Amino acid sequence: IYKSIIKDDDNGFIIEDTLGNYGYVSVQGDFIVPCKYNAVSRFNEGLMVVVTNQKYGYVDSTGVWVIDSIYDDARAFEDGLARVKTNDKWRFIDKSGKVVGKLTYDDILTGFSSNRAFVKTGNTIAMINKNGDKITTIDADSVYGFRDGYATFQKSGRYGIIDSTGTVVVQAKFENLSESHNELFIFERNKKNGVVDIKGN
Repeated sequence: IYKSIIKDDDNGFIIEDTLGNYGYVSVQGDFIVPCKYNAVSRFNEGLMVVVTNQKYGYVDSTGVWVIDSIYDDARAFEDGLARVKTNDKWRFIDKSGKVVGKLTYDDILTGFSSNRAFVKTGNTIAMINKNGDKITTIDADSVYGFRDGYATFQKSGRYGIIDSTGTVVVQAKFENLSESHNELFIFERNKKNGVVDIKGN
């Protein structure tokens, strides 16, 4: 009876009804989030992003609202913090909805992993910690997929790898590059795919 069903790991199913409204059902078939929202996300760290009236908020695994839908955009929680957008600026909040740090950013490129995240103000990309302190700036056009202490970055249309200090460990030479999976990355070069480690082998 549903327009679409998406499996959410072992937790349940994101469902879309015939009217285009979204909800969430447990693996036992019980409604956790009724089909009445513009969009819902997968659960991450016990919370789900829910969109209603084009505003974003969070509900818990029982479907109870934890953070009201007051944001223009919002992302999943990672390392206890989430990225939210209001008035064209991004900032971090904790699971109570409290703003973390005093700074806002034009964009937040990654969520936190190992006390690191990448933010962008103007044309400058910086690596920060959870206190909002800048660790270093990154000479790149963008940064993606921070995991296992490494991130892929793009510069001049090519992709490379940096570590948790912002040091380039693999130069930007690939046409595409996945995020880290146990310190291995799937790369693309000359329309072919392969696997590279953090030493460039």
